[in-house]
Amino acid sequence: MEKAFAIAGMSKSSYYYRTRKGKPGAKPSHFTRLISGVGETSESNEQVVERIKDLLSGEFVDYGYHKVCGQLQLEGYVINHKKTYRLMRENKLLNPKNLRKGLPRNFVKYRVVKPTRPLEILEMDIKYVYVPGLGRNAFVLTIIDTFTRMVLGWKVGFSMTCMEVKQLWEAVIEEHLQGADLLARGLKVTVRSDNGAQFLAKIVREFLAHNHLLQENTHPYTPQENGHIESFHAILAKALDGYEFENLGHLEETLKDFYQFYNEQRIHSSICHLPPSIFWEAFENGLVQVLEGKKNMKYRLLEKRQHLLQKLTFR
Repeated sequence: MEKAFAIAGMSKSSYYYRTRKGKPGAKPSHFTRLISGVGETSESNEQVVERIKDLLSGEFVDYGYHKVCGQLQLEGYVINHKKTYRLMRENKLLNPKNLRKGLPRNFVKYRVVKPTRPLEILEMDIKYVYVPGLGRNAFVLTIIDTFTRMVLGWKVGFSMTCMEVKQLWEAVIEEHLQGADLLARGLKVTVRSDNGAQFLAKIVREFLAHNHLLQENTHPYTPQENGHIESFHAILAKALDGYEFENLGHLEETLKDFYQFYNEQRIHSSICHLPPSIFWEAFENGLVQVLEGKKNMKYRLLEKRQHLLQKLTFR
C-alpha cells in the first residue's frame, strides 16, 4: 500500500475511504444454474419462483425457505438458502403456514356429504396435468356441484395462486349463485376443499365469507371427504390419457371440449344415468325424487327416460 502511495505521489494521510452508494456486496444474480442428466443449463429467477410456487402448492407441503432450498438442490439447482430466502421474500412466499394462523380452519363435520338440492355443497380441487411439449405440469382447478355433479367452473394455467382461485369463484358466483337467489330463499352454500395453500389463503377465505359461502376443509390425509371432486379427477385423467399436449393452448382447448361433453352429454350412473345438465333441469321440473340411502343420497326418476327430453323441452 505504501509503495502505491509513493508511485502515485500521494500522502497516506490524505487518502480517505469514500462509502459507496447502494447495498454492499455483489449484486443479486438474475439466473440460477441447473444441473441435469443432459448437462448444465440456467433458469431465470422467474422460472425458479414458478418452481417454488409449484412446490408449495402441494397439499402436504408446508416448507420454509431452508426446506425449499433443499428440494431445489435435490432437483439440480445450484442455489443456497440465502438466494432462496430472497426469492421467496420478494414474491411473498415465506412462511405460508402463518396465513393459516390468522383464520382458524373449519374442518368438515361429516365425511360423506348428502346434498338434497343443487348448489348446497360445492367441492373444489386442483389436478396436475403434464404438458410434454414444454416438459412441465399445468394446474387444473375445478369447482363441482355435488348434487348434480355439474362442473360450475374451471381454470388452467402453469400457476394457480390464491388470486386465480378468487377469480374463478367470482365467475361461478356471477354465473350460477346470484341467479339462484339463495340468500333471499334462506339457502346456504358450503364449499369443501383440501388444505392446499391456495385455498387456505386469507384473500380466498375472506372472499368466500364475504359472499356468504361457508368454507370447510377436509381433515389431512382424507381424500374421501372430498370424494365427488376426487371421482371427477379420475374421470378427467382417463379422458386425457394418451394426449401429448404441445403447449398450454392445446391443453386448454382439449379441456374446453371435455368439460362441455362432461356437463352436457356424459352419462353419470349416480344421477339416474343422465348427464349433469339434464339431471339438474329434471330436478328443477319436479321429475326427480330424492331418497336418503345408508351412505349416499339416491335419486329416482319420476318419468321414463325415453320421454324425459320431450317433457323438459315442452314443459
